[in-house]
Amino acid sequence: MIRYDGYYTSDPLPYKDGNARYREEGYFHNAYLFLSNGTYLKAVKKTKPEQVSFSEADFNPDFPNKYEVKDNEVIITFETGTEWEFIEVYMIINSTILKCKDKTLHFFSW
Repeated sequence: MIRYDGYYTSDPLPYKDGNARYREEGYFHNAYLFLSNGTYLKAVKKTKPEQVSFSEADFNPDFPNKYEVKDNEVIITFETGTEWEFIEVYMIINSTILKCKDKTLHFFSW
């Protein structure tokens, strides 16, 4: 089962951006707040340190997406209702770890 008393984060993704006069490097952090009604909220932070935490205020309620729990899987729909909609299926390893082919989500309690 998944948990609702906190959020899940994926591993940070490094990025590099810039041109001849400006260069920026850091990490993108994605977090997912699953709600018990089958929707989830997403938050993204771009930071220099590799570790970051999220608060409830970071999750935007204006853009809910959907998910479904079936057996030992969580089926997450991204960009719900748009032409870019896609699905990722995560295995529930335990209540704090969800894993798909190339991503792992880790749970953090409030």
